[in-house]
Amino acid sequence: MSRAKVELSEGQRFRLLMGKVRRFFYIVFRPRYVAQWRKQRRGMCRHCGACCKLAHKCLHLRTRSDGSSYCAIYKVRPPNCRAFPIDPVDLRERDIINPNTPCGYWFEGDGRFLKRRWRSRR
Repeated sequence: MSRAKVELSEGQRFRLLMGKVRRFFYIVFRPRYVAQWRKQRRGMCRHCGACCKLAHKCLHLRTRSDGSSYCAIYKVRPPNCRAFPIDPVDLRERDIINPNTPCGYWFEGDGRFLKRRWRSRR
């Protein structure tokens, strides 16, 4: 696993911070959006820890001797963590932190149909 520290620009740090706000908003106010994207999500976690370093490093992130990461409070982790990645935007933001290790999750299709369907139900 790549452990090189990535130097982020101010713009990248702001984008990652706003991503946390965006995910919180979707989880609290748009649960159907989250549920629809979850149906499109495939794959599994690679335990790279990149998602736990968005905007700041999570206090509960731990590293094993083999370099893989795990959550010290996995069974009671917050909703933001449970739902990650919500949509393809999350994967793009995650790649800012760790571009050399692809996320184990991906989404089927490009999402245009899903977005149109979700918007028509509001």
